[in-house]
Amino acid sequence: MLLSSILLITMPSWACLNTYVEDFYTSDSEKENQREEHHDEKLNNFVSRHPSPIDYQAENDYAVHQIYAGRYDLAIKILRAIENEHPGLPKTAVNLGTAYELIGNISLAKKWIAEGMKRDPTIHLGSEWIHLNILTAKEKVRQQNIFMNIHC
Repeated sequence: MLLSSILLITMPSWACLNTYVEDFYTSDSEKENQREEHHDEKLNNFVSRHPSPIDYQAENDYAVHQIYAGRYDLAIKILRAIENEHPGLPKTAVNLGTAYELIGNISLAKKWIAEGMKRDPTIHLGSEWIHLNILTAKEKVRQQNIFMNIHC
C-alpha cells in the first residue's frame, strides 16, 4: 500500500491532460517512452494540419503536446493566453494544473485542478478529484521533508 502511494505521488500526470481535437498517444507507456525527436515529429504533423489562425481548441492541444515534449513553461504561457482570451474553460484549467505540477508548483497546480473541477465536475470522466488528492499528498510529503530537514 505504501509503495503504491509513493508511486502515485512521484509519477508524472500524463493521464490528467485533456485535449479537444486529438489524443497524441494511445497509452501512458507510449508517452513516457518517447524521445524528444518523436514529440517534435508529432508536433510538426499537428501544426501542418492546423494552420494559423488556430482556434483555442487546437491551441489547447498544442499546449498539451508541449507538455508531453517537456516544454512546460511554453505550455503554461499558451494555456494562460487561452485562459485570458477564453476564460472559464475546464480543460484549460486542469491542463494548467498539470503543467504547474510538472514544474513543481504544487500550490498553483492544486488551484487550477480545483478550478477545472469547479468549472466541470465531470472533467476527465470525473476523476480529477484523484489528481487533487495526489497533489495534496505531494504537498504533505514536501512539508514533512522540510520539517525533517529543519529538525535533523
